[in-house]
Amino acid sequence: MTIPRARANTLRNSYLAQVIRALEMIPCRSLTINIYSNKEQSIAKSKNSTQIFWTVKENYKRMNSFNNSPWEEGVPDSPWNLVWENRATLQRLHNTELPGETLFLILENDVLFSAENLIYWLDEREKLRNSGLLPGFIRVEYSNIRNEWLCIDIHDRKYLNTPNFIKHHEISGSTYAQISKLYNGLIILDKELLGEFVKSIAFDKKLSKSLIWWDMGARASAGLQFVNTPQGFSDRYLIALKNPVTEIHAGAMVHHLPNLYSAVHEVSANMPSIQELKMSVPQVESFND
Repeated sequence: MTIPRARANTLRNSYLAQVIRALEMIPCRSLTINIYSNKEQSIAKSKNSTQIFWTVKENYKRMNSFNNSPWEEGVPDSPWNLVWENRATLQRLHNTELPGETLFLILENDVLFSAENLIYWLDEREKLRNSGLLPGFIRVEYSNIRNEWLCIDIHDRKYLNTPNFIKHHEISGSTYAQISKLYNGLIILDKELLGEFVKSIAFDKKLSKSLIWWDMGARASAGLQFVNTPQGFSDRYLIALKNPVTEIHAGAMVHHLPNLYSAVHEVSANMPSIQELKMSVPQVESFND
């Protein structure tokens, strides 16, 4: 992973610019972007109305390409502490009078979130509102080795045939798949969900360890995934399916821009493609109302 990761690090600003551009393409009344970094820098915006604020924490070390900066807990200068710096901003926003339609999006700097992703989330959020469940996402990369889109957070296709790894659900006339404890790499909240989030243990770096075994970097992006999970579900995130019911909603897929894992044959060889994931859904025996 060292060479692909080193290449991705040289393109970090390019990925961030693409992420910001995609956000600016979403029709909205106003867009405010908060960026947390350990290095003083600037990034261009394409809309004058976009507000970008930088929080620079130079006390955190820089990432390294050899081991991606170890994710040990309790290391004060670990760069992975940066992914928790948004909590103070979210707490402040929670305590601020904001328009009812305000949304809060927490993204990694290289995950592309588009208008299609937002429309998907808004539509499915309404359908799931009374269920306690939330729309989830699948991070994908394009593999030039295999010439197909891969699900990078399912590390081995053998899991597709593991009992209860994928479950099929029908809720309010819509069909969903739950991929057990799937990392999403992003958090999206409306005002109601933000209120729930800031009061939950998922909001705290140390307390969140009791929810899931994930490392500190991954837990920072879990949001409400493991908070108040309804009975019979592994977590709160569902992936919407379209007709035919094995078709994954296009808005549920977000592109991890570096195509980092898919570029390494030893890593990507066992990752399922989107097509393989689609084919696995009908094999699931559990179907719940």
